[in-house]
Amino acid sequence: MTWSDRSQLDVDDVDALRRGLRGYEQVVHLASPLRRPGWTSGDMETSVRITRHMLDAARSEGVKRVILPSSVLATSRAQLVGAARVGILHAQPPDTEYGRNRLLMEALGRTASENGIDVVCIRLGVIRHPDAPPHCPELRLHWLSHEDCAGLFRACLTAPIVPGRFSLFYAVSDLPERTFDTANSFGWTPRTRAVGFRRAALLAVHRLNTGVRGRLQMGTRLRAILGRITH
Repeated sequence: MTWSDRSQLDVDDVDALRRGLRGYEQVVHLASPLRRPGWTSGDMETSVRITRHMLDAARSEGVKRVILPSSVLATSRAQLVGAARVGILHAQPPDTEYGRNRLLMEALGRTASENGIDVVCIRLGVIRHPDAPPHCPELRLHWLSHEDCAGLFRACLTAPIVPGRFSLFYAVSDLPERTFDTANSFGWTPRTRAVGFRRAALLAVHRLNTGVRGRLQMGTRLRAILGRITH
């Protein structure tokens, strides 16, 4: 297994991608144009473009399987926060530009599968550091733990076949309040069913450290401002 990032491989350069993918049988595409909090329209256009470039390069170099990350946000908001469990077959179209952008990426994957590549599209839940659900109750519904995420990709990479050459499914951890049905063709089952003391403790320490750093930074900025005023 080889890891690469934007410092080693320009995913917006098809020729560089072809060289980078040469000799590999499977690719997990996690490249993102995002360099700041929050997605812009330009980021989303770039995301679709680099996905298209990667799929074109994979096909030309004989890559057999590509794993593409989508998002649970490729779903209507009503279903994201609803009480009923949602599966792929009953998912309603998203209400947001970001969600519609994820649908475009999924469509690229489906087209590539019709041209000879096995494609797995995963509507990933919320993956965080530290490894604990978000404080926001709504986002907690969509949390995916690190251990579940690792098991998920392992299952997709080691499966002997991708039925129908294309697969699309949701991936979230198995908290009691989870929103999505994670049925899939790869035998993956989320194992994280509770937050647990260890994760809760790590999250509390992280929040404490973040709060202290924030106050220190604010104090430094205030002193700098006061210093300019007095001069």
